[in-house]
Amino acid sequence: MALHLVQSNALFLEVPKTGTSWVRRALREMGVAYDVAKPTAGVTVRHGTPQHFERHYSHRFCTVRDPLAWAKSWFRFQTQKSWPCYEPDLWHPQRAIEDCQASTFEEFLHLLCRRHPGYVSRMMSSYTEGCDIVMEQETLRADLADALERFGYGRRLASTPLQNVSDHTDTTCSQQMINRFWEVERTSASC
Repeated sequence: MALHLVQSNALFLEVPKTGTSWVRRALREMGVAYDVAKPTAGVTVRHGTPQHFERHYSHRFCTVRDPLAWAKSWFRFQTQKSWPCYEPDLWHPQRAIEDCQASTFEEFLHLLCRRHPGYVSRMMSSYTEGCDIVMEQETLRADLADALERFGYGRRLASTPLQNVSDHTDTTCSQQMINRFWEVERTSASC
């Protein structure tokens, strides 16, 4: 869910599979007051992008993740859940890639590259545009501490353990497919 941090009037946008469940839990455990930010009608309450929120916020921030790590995490998550369609009557950022259901990670990457080239980079950009702080999943604990300090909460370092870690579904694939993935992601990011 997108969160409105009450004291600082900051909007935290939940980019899927980037550690946002951990951020939500860490904020709660650190006593940072927040409520659920309401997006415009027809948009999932969990994963709206900046343009889906009409209210003025003093700050907007989100998390991103290495695109290949994101693809692996999404594949594991979807495989674990048997590839459900989330909130079918609402806008959802992964609606576009529902046609990439696959039984292997190699096949998933192939479909993603062929049907939706550069999807991961474009999806993450749709969140980062309009944000004044972009945290990285790989350094999330420190990045959240920096953001909270900037928002006037003082420097707080969450001791919250990681959560929502994907299972160990096999995500091996050929180096050729990985190279193709990076090629289409780079090409998309530079357009």
